[in-house]
Amino acid sequence: MNSRVTGIALLCCVLLSRGVLAADGAPSPSRYATLNCDQVRLEYFRLDRGLLQDKTGARMPGAEDKAAVRSASGEADRSAALSDALSGMELLSRLYVAKRCDPHNAEKSRTRAAAGEIFMFAQLADISTGRNDYKNRCAMCHGPDGKGGGWFAQYLTIKPPVLAQLKKTGNGVFPLARLYEMIDGRQDVAIHGPREMPVWGANYRKEASRANDTFAGEASHPESNVRARIYGLIKYLYQFQE
Repeated sequence: MNSRVTGIALLCCVLLSRGVLAADGAPSPSRYATLNCDQVRLEYFRLDRGLLQDKTGARMPGAEDKAAVRSASGEADRSAALSDALSGMELLSRLYVAKRCDPHNAEKSRTRAAAGEIFMFAQLADISTGRNDYKNRCAMCHGPDGKGGGWFAQYLTIKPPVLAQLKKTGNGVFPLARLYEMIDGRQDVAIHGPREMPVWGANYRKEASRANDTFAGEASHPESNVRARIYGLIKYLYQFQE
């Protein structure tokens, strides 16, 4: 293993030890370190396929079972599964970059596009991206520290929830899966109708489609951008928990 890959693996160990990623059974960097570029790509999309049932929305496995979603154990199981998938995709994305897997070396254009998607995931899922999104999109309602008091909250008919107490009010369970669905919002709106909070999943997708974000010369799929940015935002929100 070269020094570049070793450095990325050590960084991933740090990520796995922090908050939302520290779920039992979370993927270990050592599990992926020996994979070659093609194997990394296959494993990334295996996790991706299991993440969402509907590529145009946020319906995740288990979301149809409302009783399970409402229970603490059901939410914990769904959140752990989602955390494992997203953290695994981030690890694989970082490893893909570290191994210098060049998408232009792929024989088929579809494979090159997939490589560009993998390259982009870790960059968009970084906590710094989540911090910027929170500052620019969320703080006005939820406050800079997630405790409310944003300047726009006074104009809302429904008081924004205190994001700093999500784990506390969830009996020690950080509701990652429910939070992901709420931020995305596309499936919620389809089922429950209008809501005060913006549908960020739709906004993120439009922005990605307009920007046609690229890395290493390859376009990233808009839906992958949505998942990565929501994940980065959730990682930042976890820092607020009391």
